[in-house]
Amino acid sequence: MALTRGNIVKAVKERIYNSGLGQKPSLRQSSDTATVVGDTVSFDVAAGTGAKLRAGHVLSSWNSTDATDAYGFYVLSISTDTVTCANGYSGVAIANAATIPPILEHQAEPTEYVVQKAIDDIIDSYLFPEVFDIFMDSFTPNLATLQSNADADDQEIIRAWQKVGPTLYQVPIKLIQNLPTAEFASGNMLTYDVRVSTSVDYSAKRKVTIANSTDTALEGLIAKGAAALCIEGVEEAPEEGAEQQSRPLWASFYNAKRQFETSIAKEAVTQFKVDRG
Repeated sequence: MALTRGNIVKAVKERIYNSGLGQKPSLRQSSDTATVVGDTVSFDVAAGTGAKLRAGHVLSSWNSTDATDAYGFYVLSISTDTVTCANGYSGVAIANAATIPPILEHQAEPTEYVVQKAIDDIIDSYLFPEVFDIFMDSFTPNLATLQSNADADDQEIIRAWQKVGPTLYQVPIKLIQNLPTAEFASGNMLTYDVRVSTSVDYSAKRKVTIANSTDTALEGLIAKGAAALCIEGVEEAPEEGAEQQSRPLWASFYNAKRQFETSIAKEAVTQFKVDRG
């Protein structure tokens, strides 16, 4: 089962609000569509809700899919239950005639857009190469060139093996990246040394992604890092003990990350026995 972005978003917010670092926002309802004029947007909120809003308040998406539909609205004025807002404040701008999210967070700090972007930043910039996924793949060797196309997501080959009859043989193999796609469709090439054309299986390191990663424990690790980004800002010196002690969310993230590193390292170096008769 792949990771679930919604679970990660909820875990980030729980860390922010339950730690006392932020106040849990109220939820407001809407069943309207957006009327966009220039940089402003107007829409109706549920009956009686307008009285709870003030100019300068922020409304934002709740339960967004990802950063692309995490809308943000800065309230400029209220007329009964119709609000006019700056469109795209601390979130993405909504399109004209698009459906307003049925549930909006009122005065969320951070907004869901900021949370979604923090999740993306942690996955893209703070995990690899120490934390990675191990994927299994295979290919039929080309005996003429001893080269084959690799998966575009492969970052490093851990090991490869080929079964010839009843015997497993470890295969010398190398990954070469950033090649012309006209030559290798993925931009990655495998070069190897084999003598027979039976299928070669291999394990590879790949970056963690929400769509493809299956270790759900990663959701907690990503949430810790995203919460740290939202509250404590970018980590400039993660290896400095004094810096981490003054920034407890980052310390929690790096402690959890080290545990993952240890576990993954053991899995990555596990060897198998080769029976050569």
